[in-house]
Amino acid sequence: MLLGRTEAEAEEVAERIFANVLAGDVYPESRALVQAHLRKGHTLAIVSSATRFQVEPLARDLGISHVLCTRLEVRDGKFSGGIVRPTCY
Repeated sequence: MLLGRTEAEAEEVAERIFANVLAGDVYPESRALVQAHLRKGHTLAIVSSATRFQVEPLARDLGISHVLCTRLEVRDGKFSGGIVRPTCY
């Protein structure tokens, strides 16, 4: 789906989807739990098999600065269709 596209294109689509669809699906209780941990000074991370384009908007929204996820291969500024091993799962 991303083959030949740029990271900027993927980021734009990901941000739009998160803002218009996914942000409203995050339970208020989840947001409160994350905030409680952050107030206690805990280090929080999101670990997901998804790509950064799917995970980073959520992490930013929740205030989580550490993300570990599957990375997509980029060559000459465009997605090659490959993934960077090892995948995160």
